[in-house]
Amino acid sequence: MVAAAEGEEEGYRIIKSLTKSDVNGASRLLLPRQEVKNYVLRFVKEEEQTIICNEIRGVDVTVYDVDTHTEHILTLRKWPATNSFQLVKAWTREFVKRRNLKEDDVIWIRWETKNYRFCFGVHTRNQVDAL
Repeated sequence: MVAAAEGEEEGYRIIKSLTKSDVNGASRLLLPRQEVKNYVLRFVKEEEQTIICNEIRGVDVTVYDVDTHTEHILTLRKWPATNSFQLVKAWTREFVKRRNLKEDDVIWIRWETKNYRFCFGVHTRNQVDAL
């Protein structure tokens, strides 16, 4: 996983190379713990932070796909077994299948404070699968 800072007005982008478990039908996107704590949770309402971090059900969040201009509802939660953060619920249907995401594709995601949602985009496609 690689993370890169972007302009302050855009927020911090988490850049991630998708793993097999992100695209294999498990219906979850694993997010880097420290980046979520630093660049997402501190901008989320305190009550929602508590639910995300302490309750397996998590909190529904809007994810705006900047490439297709569509909004999707996923659930942000912390998985207690690994203390990792995940976007779950409709990840496979709404992103993996709809966007034809593959292992080693590189995506970015950031929290947009102004609209209280995640923004998502495909950074680069795995060129090996494209051949």
